Amino acid sequence: MQKGGKADAPAPHIVELSDVKRRIERRPNGRQMLLERDIERRSRETGPALKYHYLDRTAKQPKCCAEQIVPCWKCRFCRRGQYWMCAPHNIFGFRRSVNGAMAEYMIYPADAIVHKVSHDIPAAHAAFAEPLSCALHAVERASIGFGDVVVVAGCGPIGLGMIAGVRAKSPAHVIALDHIPEKLDLAAECGADITLNVDTDNAESVVRDLTEGYGADVYLDATGHPSAVPQGLNLLRKLGRYVEYGVFGSPVTVDWTIISDVKELDVLGAHLGPYCWPTAISMIEAKVLPLDRICSHQLPLNDFRAGIDLVGRGDASVKVSLLPGAE
Repeated sequence: MQKGGKADAPAPHIVELSDVKRRIERRPNGRQMLLERDIERRSRETGPALKYHYLDRTAKQPKCCAEQIVPCWKCRFCRRGQYWMCAPHNIFGFRRSVNGAMAEYMIYPADAIVHKVSHDIPAAHAAFAEPLSCALHAVERASIGFGDVVVVAGCGPIGLGMIAGVRAKSPAHVIALDHIPEKLDLAAECGADITLNVDTDNAESVVRDLTEGYGADVYLDATGHPSAVPQGLNLLRKLGRYVEYGVFGSPVTVDWTIISDVKELDVLGAHLGPYCWPTAISMIEAKVLPLDRICSHQLPLNDFRAGIDLVGRGDASVKVSLLPGAE
């Protein structure tokens, strides 16, 4: 229906799942907006009767960020509250129906899950809510207990977030593994009390010495490197827990007998950051993490190729952000 030349918009409501807001939004008259994955923008209400927001880099309004997935809210998983496994699985920047944010303007679809961020948080820091929420979800999957020895493989953005999340669980030790010294330094700042260079240190020997020869209680992988999988299986004690967050470029083969007959391991996957965004944003606003160092590069949108190259080199950056409108 049309009233006064404007489309009716349903009132926004709360999904009764961790108080997550679903904002009902509509395209403002004539404004072109596009969308990306780690997203932070400013929001502006265009009228008290229409509960949509359009995002304008020039407007000094409250900031907001959207979760990666735009749930359908109709499939089996959405109806059960498992929206992060939504069957259509529309993720910003991965499907034509929900474009990414490499553009000057964007609009969040009606079914997007949008969270407010304090106005004084820099854009690059607000965008870090995406990898941090992913990291916290992986930590929740690990069911870490007091006194556990936890190994985190990979000290990129998600691995560093895992380390901070694990430290908040009060384990006996948080052991960080990487091959880049600068990233291991960051891992120590985020809460790792032991940092090991996989190129020069014997991680298995260190873990065995710490645990009377038994092995680590929990292993979280944030590398996506094939070698990290058998490494984790070998580092774990019997009845240990393995959480995989890495995305691999090709199939990985391991000895499944270690998982079953030898150690009876719990092997868990993790995907996106469901129900962890409010905590991630709170951690960012509380300055729990050294985000000025983690958010290592901010580039204007026109330099997107240089940003992609920085990420591809691995050792040249930690978290690269593109800022539309930046010079």
